[in-house]
Amino acid sequence: MRRFLVLVAAAVLAAVPALALRLMGAKVGPIGETAAYGVAILSAGFLLSWGAEAAERHVSRGLIIAAVALVTVLPEYAVDLYYAFQAGKAGPGSPYVHYAAANMTGANRLLVGLGWPLLVAVHWARGGGREVELSRSNAVEVSFLLIASLYAFVIVLKDNITLLDFAVLAALFGAYIWRVQGAPGRSLVRLLR
Repeated sequence: MRRFLVLVAAAVLAAVPALALRLMGAKVGPIGETAAYGVAILSAGFLLSWGAEAAERHVSRGLIIAAVALVTVLPEYAVDLYYAFQAGKAGPGSPYVHYAAANMTGANRLLVGLGWPLLVAVHWARGGGREVELSRSNAVEVSFLLIASLYAFVIVLKDNITLLDFAVLAALFGAYIWRVQGAPGRSLVRLLR
């Protein structure tokens, strides 16, 4: 337990320089800021993953995955919301339309093109073999991810995104949350009682 507390303290302390830079408004140049904020993001990721593991004793794994996914993409969605708002103000020919699309698709390309293959490479390097086997319990996550990915092609083929698309994707996320809340662990409903 002591080792874990030392690691948590180290992760918290690693984020302090970035917090200090932000609060003081200090400028240390692009390399210094990138280093400080990069270390803070990594430490926040460690803290988030440790918190998620601890929460598995009280909440179902699917709900934890959904919450962690939402928390990790919120900063990117904030940037996308800004670009979408600016594009709406400026009109159809605005460069912000392209910025919003590039921001959204760029992150997805990084995740699918770099993130997932990197996980397989780490698994292989640790002696786990050339493939990552998914258990039956991952069927729900993979199924909802497949449905959302297929719907994304509909959006591309339509060449626009509307409030109906928002409703469909939000309903998919809601259905996923509803489906996984009773998965192993405790459900959110039982936790709130």
